[in-house]
Amino acid sequence: MQPLLKKQGWWGRKEVVDPKTGEVVTAQLGSPHRLETIFRTNLRTAYANGHWDSIERLKERRPYLRYTAVMDGRTRPEHRAWHGTILPIDDEWWQTHAPPNGWMCRCRVVSLSEGQMSRAGWKVSKRPESPTRPVLNKRTGETVQVPVGIDLGWDYNPGLGANRRVEAAQNLASKVEAEREDAKKTAEAAEAKKPAAKKRAAPRKKKPAGPKPETAARFKRRLDDDLRLSVDDHDDIHRNFPGYVDEEKDERTASARAYIGPAYESLNKRMREKEPLTIQQKEMVDTLRKIAVDIPERKTLYRGIGFKDPLLNAAEGDIDFFPTPLSTATTTYTPFNFASEAYVVMHLKPGVRGVVWNAIEQEVTLLPGARWRVIKTQKFKHNGLSMRLINVEVDPGRQSDVDGKMDGMPDKAKSSQDFRRDRPFRKSTMAERVLSESQAMIRLDPDDPSRALDPADQPALDHFDQIMAEVRGE
Repeated sequence: MQPLLKKQGWWGRKEVVDPKTGEVVTAQLGSPHRLETIFRTNLRTAYANGHWDSIERLKERRPYLRYTAVMDGRTRPEHRAWHGTILPIDDEWWQTHAPPNGWMCRCRVVSLSEGQMSRAGWKVSKRPESPTRPVLNKRTGETVQVPVGIDLGWDYNPGLGANRRVEAAQNLASKVEAEREDAKKTAEAAEAKKPAAKKRAAPRKKKPAGPKPETAARFKRRLDDDLRLSVDDHDDIHRNFPGYVDEEKDERTASARAYIGPAYESLNKRMREKEPLTIQQKEMVDTLRKIAVDIPERKTLYRGIGFKDPLLNAAEGDIDFFPTPLSTATTTYTPFNFASEAYVVMHLKPGVRGVVWNAIEQEVTLLPGARWRVIKTQKFKHNGLSMRLINVEVDPGRQSDVDGKMDGMPDKAKSSQDFRRDRPFRKSTMAERVLSESQAMIRLDPDDPSRALDPADQPALDHFDQIMAEVRGE
């Protein structure tokens, strides 16, 4: 870029006329710092312009905006205070405070739907106060009032100046709607002139009992919405979930915390096969039971599953119990990964108990004994990947019947083996299997003394070696 600017005479020391005084002065034109500032400013302003265009087009579906700051050591104090502010798109505050709000500002806004607001437990904020401060323009000598926290010249919305085509589209839509309304009134008037015929009242359709299953189309939109949110947004959603326990601050979780680390695999294996638990495993499960809460009815949880999960081949109407603690998530963000072959949407009935913790993975660990029933399955594609969506209804089942030893798991309503129907193994999924297994095994690091292996974890390592042997063709 510098050679091009030098060729055009826009770089280096040069005599120029001062527009204020009319004097000829020698000035330095351009510098790496100024060039980077101009580039980043133009880039962020152009992005904000286009982003606001899409915000206006989608505001009927996503009528709210949430101010999001980066929240690190370089964030301005005022921008840090505005983080998390939620206001309607048409609120006048956005006319002056829509980011970027200054040189090198990294803030942004995220549009939200009513559903996202409800799931996250968010409400519309009180509009932040907007005091101003006098700022002297050194070039013009003029003193202007600028909102506190915003640099001189940045107190405007970059997107509002580029929305003429949006306004034109809205005017066109209003015109079309008016024409449709006129045609409707004409048809109604013509219909009113006809002699009235006796109509038999149609019987009311009974609404189906139970939860409304998630459709593949709606689930894909939810995936896209959740993937747009930042890590901080997901963290806020999870911490606002009813019953959240901060395991780093709650001493009661100390003996159970290992379950979200390397110990879950060996514990689950022992419980599935009804083998005796070690002293540490019993203490772990007992603590899970003590800190568990009743998860509110109609809350929805999500889980990605792989080729080993018995739910993968379950059909509508199948019923079974979860014999072990089960890790689920409050958003689709964590379960979504390329190693999953299906995604389970869990519609909870009253009384289901679990532990809401681990904000990093938005995890909710359901206690063992919960019963699930498949209410709808559907195949779909997302970003070129073939997947399966499984809606299940979950009730407490026998969560309260299982004793503290956790080796008295009741007989299942139907054996998990019944769901492992003949299903040819797809060689194309081998890489996905290795990815899934390696992600689990990386937590079992024998060289890390803080994550020492329990002898019961050895079968999990052996299984990983077996998978790798299949990949190598051994």
